[in-house]
Amino acid sequence: MTRHGNASTPYPMIEAIVYFVASPDGGPQHRIYDNDDVQALGGVHAIEMLLEKESYWFIRLGEARGQLGPAGVSYGLDTFARLPKPTADRWRIGRRNPAFRASELERYVFEAIFKAIERMLECGSANGMDW
Repeated sequence: MTRHGNASTPYPMIEAIVYFVASPDGGPQHRIYDNDDVQALGGVHAIEMLLEKESYWFIRLGEARGQLGPAGVSYGLDTFARLPKPTADRWRIGRRNPAFRASELERYVFEAIFKAIERMLECGSANGMDW
Protein backbone atom coordinates (compact mmCIF):
# COMPACT_ATOMS: atom_id res chain seq x y z
CA MET A 1 0.00 0.00 0.00
CA THR A 2 2.36 2.62 -1.25
CA ARG A 3 2.40 5.41 -3.76
CA HIS A 4 4.60 4.91 -6.83
CA GLY A 5 5.42 7.56 -9.38
CA ASN A 6 8.03 8.09 -12.07
CA ALA A 7 8.91 10.51 -14.84
CA SER A 8 6.60 8.84 -17.37
CA THR A 9 3.49 9.02 -15.16
CA PRO A 10 2.39 12.50 -14.05
CA TYR A 11 0.42 11.03 -11.16
CA PRO A 12 1.55 8.30 -8.78
CA MET A 13 0.25 4.74 -8.70
CA ILE A 14 -1.71 3.88 -5.56
CA GLU A 15 -1.82 0.44 -3.98
CA ALA A 16 -4.94 -0.40 -2.03
CA ILE A 17 -6.46 -3.30 -0.12
CA VAL A 18 -9.65 -4.64 -1.71
CA TYR A 19 -12.47 -6.33 0.18
CA PHE A 20 -15.70 -7.79 -1.13
CA VAL A 21 -18.60 -7.12 1.23
CA ALA A 22 -22.20 -8.37 1.37
CA SER A 23 -24.02 -5.70 3.31
CA PRO A 24 -27.72 -5.19 4.08
CA ASP A 25 -27.27 -1.46 3.46
CA GLY A 26 -25.20 -1.49 0.27
CA GLY A 27 -25.64 -4.96 -1.18
CA PRO A 28 -22.66 -6.78 -2.63
CA GLN A 29 -19.78 -4.40 -3.34
CA HIS A 30 -16.03 -3.94 -3.44
CA ARG A 31 -14.56 -1.72 -0.75
CA ILE A 32 -11.18 -0.23 -1.46
CA TYR A 33 -8.84 1.18 1.19
CA ASP A 34 -5.61 2.93 0.20
CA ASN A 35 -2.76 3.67 2.59
CA ASP A 36 -4.32 6.96 3.71
CA ASP A 37 -7.61 5.18 4.49
CA VAL A 38 -5.82 2.45 6.44
CA GLN A 39 -3.99 5.03 8.54
CA ALA A 40 -7.05 7.24 9.06
CA LEU A 41 -9.20 4.30 10.17
CA GLY A 42 -6.59 2.90 12.55
CA GLY A 43 -5.08 0.02 10.57
CA VAL A 44 -6.23 -3.14 8.84
CA HIS A 45 -7.60 -4.67 12.04
CA ALA A 46 -9.80 -1.60 12.62
CA ILE A 47 -11.06 -1.78 9.03
CA GLU A 48 -11.94 -5.44 9.44
CA MET A 49 -13.76 -4.73 12.70
CA LEU A 50 -15.76 -2.03 10.88
CA LEU A 51 -16.58 -4.43 8.04
CA GLU A 52 -17.63 -7.06 10.58
CA LYS A 53 -19.94 -4.53 12.22
CA GLU A 54 -21.58 -3.43 8.93
CA SER A 55 -21.92 -6.64 6.92
CA TYR A 56 -23.39 -10.11 6.55
CA TRP A 57 -20.11 -11.43 5.12
CA PHE A 58 -16.81 -9.98 3.95
CA ILE A 59 -13.51 -11.18 2.54
CA ARG A 60 -10.16 -9.62 1.79
CA LEU A 61 -9.47 -10.22 -1.90
CA GLY A 62 -5.98 -8.79 -2.08
CA GLU A 63 -4.30 -5.63 -3.30
CA ALA A 64 -4.96 -3.57 -6.41
CA ARG A 65 -3.01 -0.78 -8.08
CA GLY A 66 -4.72 2.33 -9.38
CA GLN A 67 -3.63 5.58 -11.01
CA LEU A 68 -4.04 8.72 -8.93
CA GLY A 69 -5.40 11.59 -11.01
CA PRO A 70 -7.13 14.93 -10.57
CA ALA A 71 -10.52 13.23 -10.06
CA GLY A 72 -9.22 10.62 -7.61
CA VAL A 73 -7.95 7.09 -8.11
CA SER A 74 -8.93 5.14 -11.22
CA TYR A 75 -8.45 1.43 -11.78
CA GLY A 76 -7.96 -0.51 -15.02
CA LEU A 77 -10.86 -2.51 -16.43
CA ASP A 78 -9.31 -5.81 -15.41
CA THR A 79 -7.94 -4.75 -12.01
CA PHE A 80 -10.63 -6.49 -9.99
CA ALA A 81 -10.92 -9.46 -12.36
CA ARG A 82 -7.26 -10.27 -11.66
CA LEU A 83 -7.87 -10.58 -7.92
CA PRO A 84 -8.08 -14.18 -6.70
CA LYS A 85 -11.50 -15.80 -6.49
CA PRO A 86 -12.37 -16.26 -2.82
CA THR A 87 -12.81 -19.73 -1.43
CA ALA A 88 -15.83 -20.46 0.76
CA ASP A 89 -13.73 -21.10 3.86
CA ARG A 90 -12.10 -17.62 3.82
CA TRP A 91 -15.31 -15.56 4.14
CA ARG A 92 -15.77 -13.89 7.53
CA ILE A 93 -19.20 -13.54 9.10
CA GLY A 94 -20.35 -10.04 9.95
CA ARG A 95 -22.45 -8.99 12.94
CA ARG A 96 -25.41 -8.09 10.70
CA ASN A 97 -25.65 -11.76 9.73
CA PRO A 98 -28.44 -13.35 11.83
CA ALA A 99 -26.19 -16.39 12.24
CA PHE A 100 -23.30 -14.40 13.74
CA ARG A 101 -21.93 -16.42 16.67
CA ALA A 102 -24.43 -19.18 15.90
CA SER A 103 -23.84 -22.84 15.24
CA GLU A 104 -22.48 -24.09 11.95
CA LEU A 105 -25.95 -25.41 11.06
CA GLU A 106 -27.57 -22.01 11.67
CA ARG A 107 -24.90 -20.31 9.53
CA TYR A 108 -25.51 -22.82 6.74
CA VAL A 109 -29.30 -22.33 6.92
CA PHE A 110 -29.07 -18.53 6.77
CA GLU A 111 -26.63 -18.68 3.85
CA ALA A 112 -28.92 -21.09 1.94
CA ILE A 113 -31.96 -18.85 2.52
CA PHE A 114 -29.98 -15.75 1.54
CA LYS A 115 -28.77 -17.32 -1.71
CA ALA A 116 -32.24 -18.64 -2.58
CA ILE A 117 -33.80 -15.19 -2.15
CA GLU A 118 -30.96 -13.61 -4.12
CA ARG A 119 -31.54 -16.04 -7.03
CA MET A 120 -35.31 -15.42 -6.88
CA LEU A 121 -34.80 -11.66 -7.08
CA GLU A 122 -32.30 -11.98 -9.94
CA CYS A 123 -34.67 -14.22 -11.92
CA GLY A 124 -37.61 -11.90 -11.25
CA SER A 125 -35.64 -8.85 -12.41
CA ALA A 126 -34.53 -10.68 -15.54
CA ASN A 127 -38.18 -11.48 -16.31
CA GLY A 128 -39.32 -7.87 -15.88
CA MET A 129 -40.80 -8.21 -12.40
CA ASP A 130 -40.48 -5.13 -10.23
CA TRP A 131 -40.09 -6.19 -6.61
